[in-house]
Amino acid sequence: MMKLRSLALAGAVLLALGACGNKEEAAETPAAVQAAAKEMGPVDTLQATNDAFKNNDLGQLLAMVMPADKLAEMRADWDKERAEPVTDEDRQEFADGWGKLTKDGAVDELMAEAEPQLAQMGEQLPAMMPMFQGMLTMTVQESEDLSAEQKAAASSAVTGLFGWAQNADLANPELLRQALTIAHEKAKSLNLNSIDDVRAMDFDQMLGKASVMLGGVKEMLNVYGLSLDEMVGSMQAEQLEMAGDNAKVRTTYTVFGNPITYDTEMVKMDGRWYSKDSMESLEKMTASSDDSMDGEADEAEVN
Repeated sequence: MMKLRSLALAGAVLLALGACGNKEEAAETPAAVQAAAKEMGPVDTLQATNDAFKNNDLGQLLAMVMPADKLAEMRADWDKERAEPVTDEDRQEFADGWGKLTKDGAVDELMAEAEPQLAQMGEQLPAMMPMFQGMLTMTVQESEDLSAEQKAAASSAVTGLFGWAQNADLANPELLRQALTIAHEKAKSLNLNSIDDVRAMDFDQMLGKASVMLGGVKEMLNVYGLSLDEMVGSMQAEQLEMAGDNAKVRTTYTVFGNPITYDTEMVKMDGRWYSKDSMESLEKMTASSDDSMDGEADEAEVN
């Protein structure tokens, strides 16, 4: 199936950021969102980004967090790659992946595969949780990319995450069936029955479909008592500093019942405010993707 650089970039942006609707079109065009963003200060920019995520509007979300040239590059990459010929391997991978989720009887089939693993997981999780928590906490504390403040916030989030996991009954087959049913129904609603249907979508249509699946993921997590919208909606922000094209905003989120506070560095580029960390992550992802594509091109020339 397509290995789309554009989708990888979108995923990186979403990870960097820190109403489950069924809309398949953005409420506003990217150009309108980006124009409106030029009228926003640092705090309003963060709030608008949160609102886009809560509304499952990936088109608006990307327009908020990405410079116009980067978004245009993603759009061009999508159009270029979807124009490539569909191979038999593409069709088989689609059938083995997405097709397995959308076909009739998918939930029963997936449950039959998962139930033996759930039973094993139920036996092992109690002993493994403390080990995983310790490993993740150590990774956070040893990170050279995080400040002391960010480490404290991340460590608090890790503690909350594993506290939730220990009480979420993750090995419960009935909860998994509920979650898989949501995934199946959301996937079916998109009417993507072949790889050709995927390739036929333009960039905005793709984001609309992906927005529906984002809502589905949230609903699946809600089954286990985890609400991403509540976390994002709990944000409180205040501007601490502003000097020219740089600002600092203090944000507080309630994560797993505990307030987590950290300072976000903001930079102004082309009249808009962005998270400095997000821009740096985007640049790294772009550079890495460029290197990967150059390597593939060199290999193709050799062959």
